[in-house]
Amino acid sequence: MDTLCSKCWDYKWKIRAHNFHVLLTKMEIEQIAAVFVGIAAYFGVLYCTKKKVQFEPSILTCVLAPFGHVTFSQVENNLCCIECHLKDLVSGLHGLHAHEYGDLTKGCDSTCKHFNPENKEHGGPMGTNRHRGDFGNILVDKNGICEQKYMTNVNLHEIVGRGLVLHEDEDDLGLAQNDESKKTGNAGKRIACGVIGISQNMCHPCTIK
Repeated sequence: MDTLCSKCWDYKWKIRAHNFHVLLTKMEIEQIAAVFVGIAAYFGVLYCTKKKVQFEPSILTCVLAPFGHVTFSQVENNLCCIECHLKDLVSGLHGLHAHEYGDLTKGCDSTCKHFNPENKEHGGPMGTNRHRGDFGNILVDKNGICEQKYMTNVNLHEIVGRGLVLHEDEDDLGLAQNDESKKTGNAGKRIACGVIGISQNMCHPCTIK
């Protein structure tokens, strides 16, 4: 039976299409099949690559030395939860923003301006008329501690690798009637900064031997 099938493959195959006769050998059929497999594999890799680019880590973290750290977690598309774990700060409101670059070679200055890819005016942590890096204010209690959770409109993939800056003063959220309000919220001096990175907590707990 196997011999008979083998002999069958040795015959030329006749395929009728649009009044043309195409004669294909077994080798030619295998070559055509290999081409289609290659095309399918190419589009499969392309799809996987695209999905990989769209991948978003579940948790980001940023150390704001010497005060503590801030984490970001994706709640849904265009909505993240900011969680602050900070201490030894002056009580009151302090502006918090994502800046363009995660470059600390010149301290906080080299993080440059607020992250603002849509070139909009400064605003609060929610809504569309704002910088994507506008995270509003954190509230520090009378003991200098900030343990706070709140929401902001941003996706993790937008801010990973960028700078996070904590400011000395309250952010007016762009509501004051002056030019600086529309740029920085009059949040004042940069008192701490760090680079927003992927947290190891998204994968597994840290084990120190």
